Amino acid sequence: MRFLKASLLAFATLCCMSPRAGATEQFFLKNGDHVCFFTTHRAYITGIPQCAASLMYFWDTFTWATLHALLDPVNMKNMLRRWLKLNIHSCYAQDMITGHGVGPWYSFNNFVVFNQFQTYIRTTGDMAFLNEQIGGRTIIEQLEQMSLWWKRLVKPYSPLADYGAVEFTGVCSKLYARCCILECRECLDDASSRGIA
Repeated sequence: MRFLKASLLAFATLCCMSPRAGATEQFFLKNGDHVCFFTTHRAYITGIPQCAASLMYFWDTFTWATLHALLDPVNMKNMLRRWLKLNIHSCYAQDMITGHGVGPWYSFNNFVVFNQFQTYIRTTGDMAFLNEQIGGRTIIEQLEQMSLWWKRLVKPYSPLADYGAVEFTGVCSKLYARCCILECRECLDDASSRGIA
């Protein structure tokens, strides 16, 4: 069983690489393999070896969130806890050696991080996780704040949030970034209908 799980995880990682990825872009390292990670015994690195060999990008991790929840739910839960401690509005990835946020803010951070919480909960059924306290607030309270963060970006001339210049939208269009608020709202409504929020 252990071998099957490791094989599926390796296969899933290779299959879910982003289109710009090289064969060595996504891999995981463990303590004891001459790299010491700050908080976890296993880290799934999604940066390229040439310039981002220790980074775990929010959006890359989002592309294989269901597999992460199925094959390594404990690791995913710990990752989500770490991300709530970061200011995801000031970075696009976490450095797995230092634990610090890296890079500029990207407009779809809220969507991909929120969606990974939703994927973890729906896949594992671990509803108690939402009541866990991190930074003095429950996870569900932080998710509610995350889902409403777009309201800070609404301009007087439009009912939609203005996510700024193209450099803040990463590799997606502004239309996609603005649609993120609808998805976060749907996730929060789902939690409310289950009596969580």
